[in-house]
Amino acid sequence: MYNGISYHNLDDKGRLSVPSRFRGEDSGSVQRFMVLRGVGGNYLEVYPFAHWEKIVNKLNVLPQFDHKIKAVRRHFIGSAADCECDRQGRILLPPASRQVVADGEVALVGVGLCFEIWNKDLWLAEQEQIAADMETLGAAIAELGI
Repeated sequence: MYNGISYHNLDDKGRLSVPSRFRGEDSGSVQRFMVLRGVGGNYLEVYPFAHWEKIVNKLNVLPQFDHKIKAVRRHFIGSAADCECDRQGRILLPPASRQVVADGEVALVGVGLCFEIWNKDLWLAEQEQIAADMETLGAAIAELGI
């Protein structure tokens, strides 16, 4: 389960240090992630490989010829990149992913089953928007019984 926010810098080669709490180092295995563009388009979603396989398996059993399902597959599967942590706990973001978050400082945001990577300035603006919408969001949460 991913939670919390931390700020990191992309290096000149597009490598990003992933916090140990996001890597799950206690497993003792090399951590693989699938990185894809977020649904909103201005951030990245990062899934541990084991969870990613479950998502793909669910998508693969849906009807093959449904236009909306094809669009979802294209987004989720087509834009995904396999990223493996190196010995220093970094992942190399592919060029297309780096374009989404730009170079420089990024925010890593844990959101449950995955974590997101945002350009820091866009993340701060997103936080302001969330704060402004909190009354409406609170009502929606209450309707869900949470």
